Amino acid sequence: MLPLPGADRPLLRGPRGARRDRRLTAPDPVGLARSLDALQGFFGWQVSTDGLVPLGRALAEPLLPARFDAVREALANVGRASDGASGDAPGADPVVDPRVAVSAVQVGLVSRLWSVGLASALLHGWVPDLSTSLLHVSAGHRSPVPLASADPLAGRSVSGPVETVGALRDLILAGSVHDVDRACARLGRTSARVMVSNTASALVNSGRMLVRRRPDLEAQVDAVVRGLLADRRLAGGGSFPDGGSQFRRRGCCLYYRLPGHGLCPDCVLVGPGRPADEHH
Repeated sequence: MLPLPGADRPLLRGPRGARRDRRLTAPDPVGLARSLDALQGFFGWQVSTDGLVPLGRALAEPLLPARFDAVREALANVGRASDGASGDAPGADPVVDPRVAVSAVQVGLVSRLWSVGLASALLHGWVPDLSTSLLHVSAGHRSPVPLASADPLAGRSVSGPVETVGALRDLILAGSVHDVDRACARLGRTSARVMVSNTASALVNSGRMLVRRRPDLEAQVDAVVRGLLADRRLAGGGSFPDGGSQFRRRGCCLYYRLPGHGLCPDCVLVGPGRPADEHH
């Protein structure tokens, strides 16, 4: 496997390591933000925390329930627009299961965390510290959802898949991802199985989006994604059966409950008589 950018940088011990050393190894914050923003989609990253709130505050009342409500209304609006486009006669207002909105909020936040972490690691040999104590997000539902750190120089230099998996596990999975999952399960009254399956699926799809933009990183992305899925905290979320390329969840995201939305391709419910939605 080709060495990752930044292979000559010393491995830092995370946010509690020597600040003097990490300032010599961290990429320029402005350059990092520009390179991630150029990937578009969920890879957006900004240097300043202006206009954002600490993640811990966004995951508590009243902000998180308000985000659930906003996403639920947005999903209902999609259902109304779909009815209008199909020419169907107006009927009852679309009813969106609250748990679907919770699932969508969690997927949106976790996908952004994985996307920023994977892209930064594989493009710069650097995993930013996305722990809840440092991470800032928008206070409410908006698209895209920008992310920023209170200390853009906090992170860990990495080289190769083993170090990359370790840093993503320590600085993202064990921190902000865990906290997002726990808050959504608690305040959104949604099962932990849905949360962990969403988190695993979001990781796989974030990797696929990065490969779509940077096909030269396919081997590295695959190694890191599979390494993370082997972690006990994600192992219950899904796997690649028989070592193949098709990921299969062990829990459902519940999106099939939305009007006009079928089963996702990686859904655990897909089987004989229950095909995946070809347009998903």
